[in-house]
Amino acid sequence: MVGFSFDPENVQAEMAQIKTVASEYFRRWYYAEEFDAYWNEYHEKQVQAGLETVMTELQTQVDAWKTAK
Repeated sequence: MVGFSFDPENVQAEMAQIKTVASEYFRRWYYAEEFDAYWNEYHEKQVQAGLETVMTELQTQVDAWKTAK
């Protein structure tokens, strides 16, 4: 998608929360004894932080970009 640039303005709060969750979990990533459970917990925290909202915004912008081309 050469030429596309995501504008995070509409999802800044969600992006900040996602980044916080990622930093909390990244530090412990290599020490997780039960990787699958750890991954599921991490993913759920990302969803709670607004991951799906960011994904929806990204898709909206991609669709608008493709339509404009």
